[in-house]
Amino acid sequence: MEQHILTTGQIEDTLAYISDMEARIDLLTDSGEDIVRADAMIEKINEALDALGESIPAKAERAVYVLRAAESRRDLMKKHEAQLKARRAREEKTIERVRDVVARLLAAHKEHQSDPKAKLQTDAGTIYETSRTRVVGPDDISLWPAEFLRHRGPEPDKSKVDRELRNTPEDELPQGFTRVTKRSTSVR
Repeated sequence: MEQHILTTGQIEDTLAYISDMEARIDLLTDSGEDIVRADAMIEKINEALDALGESIPAKAERAVYVLRAAESRRDLMKKHEAQLKARRAREEKTIERVRDVVARLLAAHKEHQSDPKAKLQTDAGTIYETSRTRVVGPDDISLWPAEFLRHRGPEPDKSKVDRELRNTPEDELPQGFTRVTKRSTSVR
């Protein structure tokens, strides 16, 4: 009887190998030589998955272990990304507050020096003011002269097409349109 349970090391090794091969494939170009390399790497990935067991149930069970490990790592990364996003937002707020304090200190220094162009020298750095002037147009586009308008080509409304034509028979779809069904496999 074939043993069905993989060790954590086997799952991690298989997952690491597949992830490494996927990363290598992502680095390849669309040249003929790289397409051949990508096909060879995909074959190695398939061989690694085939090596999970001899029978279909054993392979399926072991593949599910690898799948769940990959999903778990993905979910952990999402959690870390959310934590990083929150930390970044806190740091952005701190930067904004400190910049406000620095601007007020510079304004007080300029007033004390009676010089609107005065710089504040410290051991940590020099605080000074810069400015940039730009022209801002009205919010109403109709008030803009034609020479300052960009004319982009028409853009397809894919969600509207899908909503309105989803139940239309295939032979009644507009020319060039087809119905595409995307299938995926789920594991609970």
